[in-house]
Amino acid sequence: MALSARATPRSTWGHDRLPLVTSMLAAVALLSILPSALNIPQSTPSETLEYAPVPPEDQNEVTPPSGNFSSLGLGSSSGLTSEALADAGDLGGGEVGGRAIKTPSTKRCVGRPPRQTEDPAAPPCVASFNGDNGGNTYPGVTADEIRVLFYWGHGNANYLGSRGQQTPAENAFYDLAQPPGEDDPYTVEAMRVWQRYFNERFQTYGRFVHFWVHFGRGGGQSISSPETRAADAAEGYSRVKPFAVVVNDVDEVDSYIAPMARRGVMTFGAGSGLVSIDSYRTYPGLVWGYNQPMEFLVDGFTNLLCQQVVNRPVSDSGDPAYQGRPRKMAFLTLVPDDSEIDDKAAARIKSDVAECGGSFAMERNFAFKGSIWQSPHDADAYTAMVAELKSNEITTVIWNLYYDKEWSEAAKRAAYFPESIVLTGNGYENIVHGKWMDQDVWDHAWVFTPKAAIGAWVDTQCFKALREAAPDLPYQDTSIPCRFYEDLRQLFTGIQVAGPKVTPESVDKGFHAIPAHPSSSADSPACFYLPNDYSCVKDNALWQWDRNAVSDYSSAPGCYRMVNAAERHLVGKWPQRDITAAAKPDDPCSGFNTGGALDPSPSQGAPPNQ
Repeated sequence: MALSARATPRSTWGHDRLPLVTSMLAAVALLSILPSALNIPQSTPSETLEYAPVPPEDQNEVTPPSGNFSSLGLGSSSGLTSEALADAGDLGGGEVGGRAIKTPSTKRCVGRPPRQTEDPAAPPCVASFNGDNGGNTYPGVTADEIRVLFYWGHGNANYLGSRGQQTPAENAFYDLAQPPGEDDPYTVEAMRVWQRYFNERFQTYGRFVHFWVHFGRGGGQSISSPETRAADAAEGYSRVKPFAVVVNDVDEVDSYIAPMARRGVMTFGAGSGLVSIDSYRTYPGLVWGYNQPMEFLVDGFTNLLCQQVVNRPVSDSGDPAYQGRPRKMAFLTLVPDDSEIDDKAAARIKSDVAECGGSFAMERNFAFKGSIWQSPHDADAYTAMVAELKSNEITTVIWNLYYDKEWSEAAKRAAYFPESIVLTGNGYENIVHGKWMDQDVWDHAWVFTPKAAIGAWVDTQCFKALREAAPDLPYQDTSIPCRFYEDLRQLFTGIQVAGPKVTPESVDKGFHAIPAHPSSSADSPACFYLPNDYSCVKDNALWQWDRNAVSDYSSAPGCYRMVNAAERHLVGKWPQRDITAAAKPDDPCSGFNTGGALDPSPSQGAPPNQ
C-alpha cells in the first residue's frame, strides 16, 4: 500500500522507553508556527476570499473594524472571562468545554488586517455568520455540529502531568460534549480545553465542532499491532461517525488512517513523522499533514547542499589541515529495521547532488540497535567507520535524517573533526540534541530543519492559547496539549476556508486557494498547498551549534544559533554562498533542546519538565 510510514526512532522510544522525554520533546517539536506569509494584506475583498471564504452575499456577514478584539476587553492573551465571552456572542451557560457552551455567533478577531486569533498564522477574519450552512453536508456534519475523533494508539497515551503518571484504560471513548468526569485522564481534560478554544475563536458557520477521544487497544503489547489499529478504526467509525480524525503518532498511518479514508473520513496529523508524498496522494483530499513529506524535505536539503556546499572549499573543519581544501564528502545513513523511507530519501539525495555536479567519496549505512536512545550501540563499528573516514581524508560528512551521539564520541577518540551537515525535520530534531554530543565534534555541525524560530515556551502561540482558554492550567500540564496545536489549527483553518457547506471537497478547494507566498517571519514557516499536495510547511532554515551561547531558555550554555537571524528559504531559493557565510556570532538562539527535562534547573522560559 502506498500509504506507508516506517517505524521511526521517535515512535520506538516514545512507545517503549522514554515517555517522559517523549512528552517534552514532542511538545518542543510542535512549537514551530504556521506562516505569517499567509496573513496576506486584506486590501480587497477578493484577497480575503482567497484564504477565508465568507458566506454568500445574501447572508448576513459582518466584518468588524480593526481593533475590535481590544474593544472586547481582551487586548492581550489573558484568560477568558465570562463577561468577555458574553460580549463575543451567545454562549449560554453550562460546563466549561462541554456542549452547553455554544459556538459564538460573533468571533473576536484581532489585528490589522483582522485575523481569527493572535497567532500570526491564523486565517483572515470571518467575524460573523447568520445564514443557511447547508445542514447535513457530509457524514459527520450536520447543521449543528462537526464530529472530530482524536485517536491515541496504545502506548502513546501515558503522560506525566501535575497529578503524576496517568495510563488511560484501553479502548476507552470519551465524548467531550458531555460534562467532565472526576476521573477523566489528563489528556482528555487537555482536549476539552482545545475544544472550547478553537470553537470560540475560529469560524465554524454555526456548527459546534464536537470532540471525541479514543484510547486504542494494545492486546498486552507496548505497541499495538496493525490488526488492532485497524479494529480501532472500525470501532471508532462505528461509534462516532466522524467527519475527521486527528491521529497522535506516525504509527497509525498504515493501519488506522487507511481504513478511515476508505470510509471517507478526513485525517489530520498524518505527517507527524516522515512519510512519502504518496501517503497523502493515495486518498487525495482526505489525508492532510502539517509537516513536509519526505520528498519536499529532501529537495530543500539538496538545494542547500548544491548552493552552499558542493564544489566549495572547506570552511568549518576542526582540523586546520583541511581548511580551504576542496570538500571531500561522505554520505552516512543510520539504518533502522524498516528502512524503506530512508532508502528513498538516500537515493533522492544522491541523485540530486549528482545532478548539481557533486559526488560522495564514501557512502556508508550502519545499523543501530533497537532504538537510537539505547546505549551502547556498536562502538566497534563506529570506531572502524571513523578510522576509515579519517584515513580517506573525508572533510565533510552528510547525514541522512539521523545522527548518533556515540558516533561523535568515536570521532573525538580518533581526533577527527569534520564538517557535519545533517538533514532533519518533522520531529527528527530530537536526534540532534546538541548537549548530548561531544562538543569538540559538534562545534562543526550544521542542521537543516523546517522548524521555525523557537523562543521562550511562555511566549509560544500554543502556550498563550492554552492560558487564554484555561488560565489555571498548571504549567507542567501545558506540554501535551501543544502536541496537537498545529494539527488543530490546520483542521479549523480547513473548516473555515471551506465555507458554510463543509465537505472534504470544499476543504480541499479552500486550502488550495491559499496563495503560495514565502514566509515573511522567522517565527512562521511558509504554508500553502501545491497541486496534488496535502501538506502545509514549504520552507526550511539552517542552524549552527554554539556550545558557549547561553540562551534565554536554559540555565546551561549551549544552543542552536539560527543562521542569519533565522532566515527561511523555499525549495530552489537557497542563495549561492558558502554554508558558513551568513552565520553571525549574534544570531538568535533557538529554544529547541536547550533544557527542559535534561536541564537540572530550567528557567521558566523552557518547556515544562515532562
